[in-house]
Amino acid sequence: MVKWNAETYKDSSHEQFKWGIELLDKLKLKGNESVLDIGCGDGRLTMEIAKRVPDGHVVGIDNSEEMINFATRNFPKDKYPNVDWQLMDATEIHFDNKFDAAYSNAVLHWVKEHVAVLKGVKKSLKSGGTILFQMAGKGNALNAAGVLVDVISKEKWSKYFIYGVSSSLNYYGPDDYHAWLKELGLVEKRVELFPKDASFHGREGMRGNIKSVWMTFTDMIPEDLRNQFIEDLIDGFDEKSPRDEFGNYHIDMMRLEVEAEKA
Repeated sequence: MVKWNAETYKDSSHEQFKWGIELLDKLKLKGNESVLDIGCGDGRLTMEIAKRVPDGHVVGIDNSEEMINFATRNFPKDKYPNVDWQLMDATEIHFDNKFDAAYSNAVLHWVKEHVAVLKGVKKSLKSGGTILFQMAGKGNALNAAGVLVDVISKEKWSKYFIYGVSSSLNYYGPDDYHAWLKELGLVEKRVELFPKDASFHGREGMRGNIKSVWMTFTDMIPEDLRNQFIEDLIDGFDEKSPRDEFGNYHIDMMRLEVEAEKA
């Protein structure tokens, strides 16, 4: 399992947060709904949901104990009574007809078994409940993948990847979700794959991004060499995908967005 650093993620996830707000706008909440936030992370987006349902309720779940502890400390029940936090894996969701909507942003590409996720969500939603997910999709971050391959192919680093690159990432496409929604009897409203630009300002911005979400690769390097590996990755971006005129690095993301309904 990927080990998350909640503080690092909070400081380096500006793009994920921005996209999460854009996704939340599409949910069109009225203010009294119960909402499940799958993969709540540091809890900031969950709190944005909570603001929009002052007469409703939000449950944020995550399989990272560090993330749940972080969210609980920063957004305690006595100050935010319409929010609850639970340690729960996305493939083991076990509520019964509890929610009007299930929301997930920038999470499910870390999960392999999406059918298990959808089964739990279906059971947890009320009749007519909405599913709204966005995740990295097929063809995601190809320029970043090119940089990674170049760097780990160098003699300096290749010995740490002799068994290949073990990634926790799973990039699915519309065809996968068309099939899964049909299989589970969920009503498909919209499934779209589209490009999105992620920008990071200067070496510091890219360094924060790598430290916060590239752990499946950086954790394969001994800790005392990890910072140098990260600097070499940034050098790789300078060679293959250099900064723009404003000093920003760019990663070419592909986002898969899914909107469905429980009949």
